Amino acid sequence: MARAHGQSGDDRTSGGRGRCLRRRVCGVLAVCCAVLGLIGVAQFVVGRLMTDSTHATQYLWWIPALWTLAGVWGLLAVSAVLGPWSKGMRGAMLRPVLLVGCVGATLWVVFGEWHMQRAVTHRLFGSPQAPRADTLRLMHWNLSATYRAGVADELVAAESPDIVAVVNARYDKHRRALVRSLGESMAPGDKQIRLDGRVRSFSEPGHLFSSGMAIIASRQRILRAGVVNLEHLEGTDPEWRSSWDPGFVVWLEIDPGERFASLGRPIVVWVVDFPSDPTLWRMRVAESARDAVSAWNDRAVVCDEEGRWVFEPEPGPVPAPDVVMGDFNAPRGSASVERITPGMTDAFSAVGVGRARSWHPRGLGQVSNSWAGWLARRVVWTLEPLADWHIDLTRVGGAWRASKYRLIPVEGMPHAAQVVELTPDR
Repeated sequence: MARAHGQSGDDRTSGGRGRCLRRRVCGVLAVCCAVLGLIGVAQFVVGRLMTDSTHATQYLWWIPALWTLAGVWGLLAVSAVLGPWSKGMRGAMLRPVLLVGCVGATLWVVFGEWHMQRAVTHRLFGSPQAPRADTLRLMHWNLSATYRAGVADELVAAESPDIVAVVNARYDKHRRALVRSLGESMAPGDKQIRLDGRVRSFSEPGHLFSSGMAIIASRQRILRAGVVNLEHLEGTDPEWRSSWDPGFVVWLEIDPGERFASLGRPIVVWVVDFPSDPTLWRMRVAESARDAVSAWNDRAVVCDEEGRWVFEPEPGPVPAPDVVMGDFNAPRGSASVERITPGMTDAFSAVGVGRARSWHPRGLGQVSNSWAGWLARRVVWTLEPLADWHIDLTRVGGAWRASKYRLIPVEGMPHAAQVVELTPDR
């Protein structure tokens, strides 16, 4: 009897020690989760305050908001579950602070970045008015050197833009078909002219400009055009296309026609395509592009009646833009985007609504084949549905304001097409 009583006491002692150990472990985990959650909130705040103004904060800024929100809310939930099981309710002082951070970050994303309040107002007070007669409709699509026959032709025809820019189209039969289609749909003519290399089309001259990887077509005549090729930046990763294609800025002066005669001057559009190498500091890229544009004093080209683009006799600077659209390879709201387009307004920020996902990492084959590269690919592919990288942007300034903005995802293509409607700012 005494021996049995002793064994029972030992069991109670070991059980008490086990419960004490579990409470301590739960306490440590509850505090760790709360601390990690607060670090996540701090990353969210610092990333949005600094964006890519420094090279280090650039990568904090690139972390998708939903990744951060899912992480901090999950850590808060785990800490809240483990806290009551710990000794002394560990983490009780940290969790309210974390809760405030989670709620604040969520509200900022929903209303400050997605602008979901516009969806509510549209439902309550009706959708935006129909396009006015003086609405200018622009479209930009980065094909990302991938192409499926007929996709671009069909999408452009369905959207019927006044100005369309298609970049990074391969030099193949599909590009030739696209150029011919754009020429004949934007400005059909009775005379066959040469548009892009060996491509000939029944089109009016001066409505399609092609240079390198950029194809721009306009219903209004293109009066002048020029190309600013960016300088190669040292330190570019050779595994990325940026090592041999440092990017460009194509500028065009377009005849306003009768619809926009009140402007009293040509419409100036810039089409940009900046390097995609993630190791490059985007502010450095933007400053290099700004310097290249400022220093450009070359001869523009004009189109003659035969459809040939010939150089003007005298050089001149790049005209100030009304619209800048393209693949900035930097998320909307970046300091680097403001650096190259100072004083201009982002079209989505002005009138857009929703998550605005313009790029999907369909192929990260360019990422290093090291174990770190393999891990990066797996993480991105797994979490991709929660990633909102809006890097194809339209910036508006001058005498214009955005009235509508949409992103059109295309199955199998990494970039979405962006369509924006502008009206004169009166």
